[in-house]
Amino acid sequence: MSAPVPYPAACRPQAWSAAAAISVLGTVLGLAPDRETGTVASTPITPALLGAVTILPRQPRA
Repeated sequence: MSAPVPYPAACRPQAWSAAAAISVLGTVLGLAPDRETGTVASTPITPALLGAVTILPRQPRA
């Protein structure tokens, strides 16, 4: 048997894999950006396990 053949793409994450967590978070939070007003509406999925979901405004850094 010969040594394994190197596969250069095997050590690089796929694009869908890198964005999967962001996509799932956006879906669970029900994020819907509105380009015209520059706002993001949220209608989160609320499974019984989590209960209510509250999104707080980001606090400015001191």
